[in-house]
Amino acid sequence: MTLPLEPHRVEPQQIDWQGDLERREFEKALGKLRALAVVGRAEPDAESAVTRVVDALEAIRAKNYAGALKTSFEGWESLGLEVSGVKPAITALQAADANWRNAQTAMRASLEAAKTCWLTRSEAENNLGVLEALSENVTAARTHFQAALAADSRHYRALTNLGNLELEAGNLEQAEILYKQVIAIQPEY
Repeated sequence: MTLPLEPHRVEPQQIDWQGDLERREFEKALGKLRALAVVGRAEPDAESAVTRVVDALEAIRAKNYAGALKTSFEGWESLGLEVSGVKPAITALQAADANWRNAQTAMRASLEAAKTCWLTRSEAENNLGVLEALSENVTAARTHFQAALAADSRHYRALTNLGNLELEAGNLEQAEILYKQVIAIQPEY
């Protein structure tokens, strides 16, 4: 006789969104906070703050630095996130973007400043990788794109840029794998 299997029940106290925050997996943390709300264990202040972190990250990934600057950083410190350097780092990304074609030295300096902040590190590394790729320094470019992904595994433009390097090297299968990952993360890109 076979007994029917009971579905595994996850108790709300087992939902570890704080661990996701420590690992900088903000989308996962937000999903877990929303799940807690569904089962009546809402943490509205934390959910609101993490939502704003995700919004800022999405804006930065999309190169919408002005939009990221409009994000309220209220409640981020209660999540254990450093806030003091966020606005200057986003401003540094804007400055780098403004110097894209005409002042590579100024751009690099701005990107190095943006690398010091947890929120903008991945974008700064990605942009440094683009600079290296344009200078045909493929090894350095790859290193920066990988650093971008280490800081933010959902940085779809860094994944795309790695795919582009693979494509240019003739590694079509690896490029396709990377492009499929991009589509899974951001289908509209």
